[in-house]
Amino acid sequence: MYKKAILPIVFVVTCILFSRIAADSPRELGKIKWKRDFPKALLLAKKENKPLMVLFDEVPGCSTCVNFGQGPLQHPVVVAAAESEFVPVVVFNNHQGKDAKILRKFGEPSWNNPVVRFLNHQEKDLIPRRQKYSSEFLIKQIAKALKAAGKEIPLYLQLALDEYETKNLQKATFAMYCYWSGESKLSGVEGVHYTMAGHLQGYEVVDVYFNPQVVAYSTLVKRAKNLGCSSRIFARTTQQLSTAQKIVGKKAVYSTQKSAAASSRDQKYQLRRFPQYYYLPLTHRQVNLLNHALVNGKNDYLKYLSPLQIKLSKQIRAQWPSKKIAALKPQRSMKNLPGYYAELYNALKRIDN
Repeated sequence: MYKKAILPIVFVVTCILFSRIAADSPRELGKIKWKRDFPKALLLAKKENKPLMVLFDEVPGCSTCVNFGQGPLQHPVVVAAAESEFVPVVVFNNHQGKDAKILRKFGEPSWNNPVVRFLNHQEKDLIPRRQKYSSEFLIKQIAKALKAAGKEIPLYLQLALDEYETKNLQKATFAMYCYWSGESKLSGVEGVHYTMAGHLQGYEVVDVYFNPQVVAYSTLVKRAKNLGCSSRIFARTTQQLSTAQKIVGKKAVYSTQKSAAASSRDQKYQLRRFPQYYYLPLTHRQVNLLNHALVNGKNDYLKYLSPLQIKLSKQIRAQWPSKKIAALKPQRSMKNLPGYYAELYNALKRIDN
C-alpha cells in the first residue's frame, strides 16, 4: 500500500526535475543550460554544425558531483563555451529509461562520478576520455575538443587559457602623473598580462606584468615613453636598468622596493566608470583589455567578451543602479570566478532564456 502511494510521488518529482533543468538546474549541473534528450541534441548539433559536450552525471549525486557542479560547471568561461561553441547535453547515470540506454551505448558506468565527453556528429570522441575535476582541466579540454573539431578558438577562451600561462611573466614599474591614465594606456600594449596601480617613492606608478616572449622589455620601455608613462622607471633587475637607461637616461633607477598598492577604487579606474562591464565575471586579461579599449577610442571592445558576458552586461545595464550589484566585489582570478558568477547570477535575480 505504501509503495503504491510513493510511486506517483516519485514520478511527479522526477517530472519536475526534468522540466526545470534549463530554468533552475540541480546543483550538480552548474549554470549550464543542458539539453536532456540526446537524440534531439545530436540533431541540433548537426543543424548548427557544432560538436556535442556530453555530461554523464549522478543527479542527485555525491559531494564530488555537487562540487564539480558548483565549481567548473559554474565557471563563466565553461558556461559560455558549453552554450555557445557546443550543444551541451546531460545524461543521468543513476536513472533508468532513456538515460540508461545512452549510458550503455557509450559504455559509461552507472552511479559514477561526473564524466565530460566531447563528441562529433558520428558520436565519436573528439579527444580521449579523461576526467579531472578542476576548471583548468575542463577549460583546456574544451579548447582541445574545439581544435579537434576544426573550430577556431574564440578570443574569450584564448584569453582564459592565457591565465594559466603566468609562470614566466616579468614585472616592470613605470611612474607617471596619474596612474588612472597610466593603467589604461599600458594595458593596451601587446604582451601585457595585467597591471596594478600603486605608489613608490612618492610617485604614482603602475606595475606591469608582461610576457617577455611576446614583448621585449626594451619595447615596453619605448612604448611607455611614447605614451607619457616614463617620468620615472624603476628597473627591477640590473639588466632592466641597463636597457632602460639607454632609452630614458637618468629617469631609470634601480629599485627592489615593492610598490604600495593603490586602493581598490583606484584600480582599473577607467573600467569602473562602466558598471555594465566592471561587474562582469572577467579574467585579468579581459579587465586589462577593456580598461584600455573603453577610454582609448576602441569601438570593438565587445570582441573580448563571451556571448554570456555580453548578455550579462545588458542585464546589469538594465538594472543599474542596483544596490545588490553595487555591493558585489568582482573577483578576477580563475579560481574565484565560479563563486563570483554565482553571486552576480543571484543579484541579477534571473538569467533570461
